[in-house]
Amino acid sequence: MILTISFPEGVNREFKMFRYPGGEVQVRLTEEIVNLVKHPKVERIHVVARIRDGEIMAVAQLLNTIKAATSADIRLILPYLPYARADRRFVLGDTLGLQVFGQLLNQISYDIVTLDAHSPEASKYIRHLTNVSPLPIIRSVIDQLDGTTTYGIPVVSTAVLLPDEGSRHRYGIPDSPYLLHATKKRDPETGTLSGFEAPPPDAFKADNILIVDDICDGGATFNGIADALEASGNHLPRYLYVTHGIFSKGYNELFKRFKKIYTTDSFGGLYPGNYEGLTIIPCMGTILDAVLTRSELWRNAAEEQKK
Repeated sequence: MILTISFPEGVNREFKMFRYPGGEVQVRLTEEIVNLVKHPKVERIHVVARIRDGEIMAVAQLLNTIKAATSADIRLILPYLPYARADRRFVLGDTLGLQVFGQLLNQISYDIVTLDAHSPEASKYIRHLTNVSPLPIIRSVIDQLDGTTTYGIPVVSTAVLLPDEGSRHRYGIPDSPYLLHATKKRDPETGTLSGFEAPPPDAFKADNILIVDDICDGGATFNGIADALEASGNHLPRYLYVTHGIFSKGYNELFKRFKKIYTTDSFGGLYPGNYEGLTIIPCMGTILDAVLTRSELWRNAAEEQKK
């Protein structure tokens, strides 16, 4: 049987969490969860943590209290991997954030799973890391778009546009008949983007354009590429898929350029605002399909039916 404990969603239901006056965090499992953790039929425990900066200590405390109560295997699932973008020292004096975060993870957990990690360097700094591909989710989005209509005419195909060299290496999407990529420039010191270039309109022998990437933070990359497409005379309907939707500047500018935005629920607490046109896809099914054996899936389903 597999037991799942969620952070931070499980606060007050699965564990208590509070801070001492000095700022130290304290985590305590509820009595019900303690009994479940110690149950002999529980063979594996998944701690699903959607964490932001500063919350790693609370997750470490949660793992510590679980490990003290059970001999079951414990797997830490981080649907979004913080610090994966900090995979190098961009300028003299920079910290290497991914390395530091990896050192912390290596101390608190043996088996770690994430979805669509931004950098291949993550496996270098985080031991026993499983990076789950988002391709099943991306394929489902392509299938939805291929099934839509434009002005009453069935859509034949969707062109996938990758925004830069990094994403070109990250994804290979064989289910799409066309796979193109754009280019951009980033100032390593300030992070400012410029120099967006998109393929010419005649390269898109399709009915839709789906821009695919792993993270949308403020949205400047996707706004810049959309504007480059428009400036080149490409007026095909545009859609956006990002695995991790942070949307730190909201959706207003994005929805001026995209008909619809697709993302997963990997990042805890999407930016508040207008959700019309935003499709949120649950990611845990894809993650579990990748890390559980068929026998584990069957056994867990059978245990659920007995309850």
